Amino acid sequence: DESISSLYMVASVMSAYLSPEELDAVWKRLEAKPCSRSLTKRQRNWLAFFKAVGRRDPKTMEVTAKTLLAQEQDIPQGASRLLVASAMLGSLAQGDQGGSLRLWQEYRSKLFGADGPNMIFRLLAAESGAR
Repeated sequence: DESISSLYMVASVMSAYLSPEELDAVWKRLEAKPCSRSLTKRQRNWLAFFKAVGRRDPKTMEVTAKTLLAQEQDIPQGASRLLVASAMLGSLAQGDQGGSLRLWQEYRSKLFGADGPNMIFRLLAAESGAR
């Protein structure tokens, strides 16, 4: 869906450069627009995920990322990696090393196949207790 792809690209860039307060203002302004009432449930789920990432809210990051991973079909690899990394980070930030490790075990082969994981995932896996 083109709207999800656009949201993903914009949110990814904004999250890297804006503070949680600045991001929250952007999302609130977007949600106040009349067109926001026509968002689908899927679009609302993605928006909730990006809001949680912007707020650095580990619990909501984990929950929304897991929801999207469970409900979505054919997620682009970059988005899948972002969802899994966010869910793992959310688990770790809440002190749930086992939850993060379960995510890693479930999604590693889907994300990387026979290739080795990139540096971020090696760090997340190590923090999760992966061997």
